[in-house]
Amino acid sequence: RIVFLLLGIGFITFTIALVKRLPHKPWKIPIVYSLGSIFLLGGFTAGLLYVMDYHHLLRQREDYIAIYNQYAGESNVSILTHELNITPLGKKMAGESILKAVNKQDHALDKIILYLNPALQVSSVKSAGTPLPFTREKQAVLISKSLAAGEEVVITVNYDGTIDEAICYTDVPEKELFNNPVNEGFYKLGTRYAWLEPDFTLLTPECLWYPVATAPANPAAPYKLKKNFTDFTLTVNRSDGKTVLSQGIGNTKDNKITFTNTTPLPGISLTIADYDRKSMRVDSIDYEILYFKGHDYFSKFFTALSDTLPHVIRDYKNDLEIARKRDYPFNKFVLAETPVQFATHIRNWKGYTEYVMPEILFIPERGATLPSDFRAEKKRSQNWRRDGQGTPDETELAIESFRNFFESLLSRETSWSGEINKFNIAALFFGHTSFIESEDYPIMDIAINTMQNLSASGNNFRFWQAIINDQQRANLYLEDHSFEQAISDSELKPEIFYELLKLKSTALRNYIHTQMPPEEFDEFLKGFFEENKFTDIS
Repeated sequence: RIVFLLLGIGFITFTIALVKRLPHKPWKIPIVYSLGSIFLLGGFTAGLLYVMDYHHLLRQREDYIAIYNQYAGESNVSILTHELNITPLGKKMAGESILKAVNKQDHALDKIILYLNPALQVSSVKSAGTPLPFTREKQAVLISKSLAAGEEVVITVNYDGTIDEAICYTDVPEKELFNNPVNEGFYKLGTRYAWLEPDFTLLTPECLWYPVATAPANPAAPYKLKKNFTDFTLTVNRSDGKTVLSQGIGNTKDNKITFTNTTPLPGISLTIADYDRKSMRVDSIDYEILYFKGHDYFSKFFTALSDTLPHVIRDYKNDLEIARKRDYPFNKFVLAETPVQFATHIRNWKGYTEYVMPEILFIPERGATLPSDFRAEKKRSQNWRRDGQGTPDETELAIESFRNFFESLLSRETSWSGEINKFNIAALFFGHTSFIESEDYPIMDIAINTMQNLSASGNNFRFWQAIINDQQRANLYLEDHSFEQAISDSELKPEIFYELLKLKSTALRNYIHTQMPPEEFDEFLKGFFEENKFTDIS
C-alpha cells in the first residue's frame, strides 16, 4: 500500500509539472520536480524492500523445508508425557519442557531429534540434571543421547524467544501460501498464523511453540507423516488477568494456571486474550463461548432459548453422534474468537485445519466470513413461516437459527461457495482421536476417516454451481491419472483431491459392504476405534 501511495503521489506530481503551459511562478517548477522525484524514489525503495522481504521469506522456507526433508526418514523417539511451563514476556516467551521419551524402534538410536520454532533459542538440554550436548539446525534440535530399543529417558529443555511464522505450512505450495486465504467479499484481510504479543497470544502446533519429536509437516512426502499422542500438562505463569485457554482442565493458583489433560493428544494450543465468557454444562460436557470484550452481538437473538438451550444443545450433540456413529470424545467444547486475520490452509493429508483443535474451535471475530447474520436469518424464517404456517413462535425461530448456524459451521463438508469447510469438526471425532500408521499405504488413515465422515456429512446442494463442478473434474482427472499420481500431484486443487478421496473411500466402503453387512462393519469400526482411542495404530 505504501508503494502504491508514494508512486501515485509521485506520478501525479510529475503530471502537474509536465503540463505544457506558461507557469505562473517558474521558480516552483524545480521544486515540483524535486518533490515528485522524492516520492518516486520513496515508492521504488519501498517496493525494493517489499521484494527483498518476500525473497527472504522464500529463502527461509527453503531452509526449513530442507531440514524437514533431511530428517524425515530418520528413526526417532516418541514422547509419552510433556510437562510445559510457559512464561509470556510481551512479544517473547520463556519455556521449560520436561519430556518423557521412549525408543519404540526395534533398534538403538544414537541421537534424539526434536523440532522447535527457529526463533526460540534453546539455552539448555538436561537429563537427570546432567547437561546433554546438542546442536541446532534451524528448527531441528539434535541431542546426543543414545537409547536402546524400548529404553525411556526424561529430558528437560529450556528455551526462550519469539515465534517465526515462516515455519508454518512449509508443505503448502508457494502459489497457495501467498494467495490470501482469508477473504470477505472485496476485502483482503491479510494473514497471520500465530500471535505472541502483550495483548493477544495464539499459538497452535503448526508454529512449533513447544518441542516435539514428530515434525508437523513432511514437504517431500506429505502423506508419510506420523502422529504422536502425548499426555500434556501445561502451566502458564500470568499476572495480567487475561483469560488463558488451552486443552484440558484448568486450575488456577498463585497467578499460575495449569491445564491437565485426561487423554493423550496429538498437540495442544495456547490462547491468552481479554475474553468475556459464556458457559453452560450439559450432561457431562462443558460448553463455552469466549469472545473479545464488546463483541457479544449474538446473545440478543437467542434470549428465547434461556430455558430450552440445554435441551437444544443435547439434541444437536446427539444428532452429531448418531450421524458419525461415534460419541463425542472430550469433556468440553469451546468456541473461541480470534482476530479475523488468523489463517489456515487446507491440506488433504491432514484432513482438518488449525481452526479445529482438540476441544476447541477457533472462529473469526464477530463471525466475519461465517453465516452469522442472525437478524437476516430470523427475517427469512419469519417470512417463510408467515407464508404457510401462520405467526412464527420466537422460541422456534431461535432454535432454527441456532441449528442452521451450527450445521453450516460444523457439519457441512463444503461451504456454499464450493470450498472445503475449514471449520468442519469431523476431526474431533476422528483425526484428533486416533491415527492409523501404514508404511505401504500412508493414506490409509485419512481414507478411513473420510469413509466414516461421508455418511455423516452428506452432499451439500448449492443453487449456484459451475458447469463442471469439482466432482466432475475429479472424474476427468482419473481418466488420465491414477490415484497414486494424485497423491503426489502438488498442483492439484485440494477441492478436487478431496472429491478423488471421496470416490476412492466410497469404492473401498462399497467393496467391504459386499463382504460383510454394513451394520456389522459400522459396529466393528466403532469398537475398533473406541478400543484404540487416543493412540497411533500401526
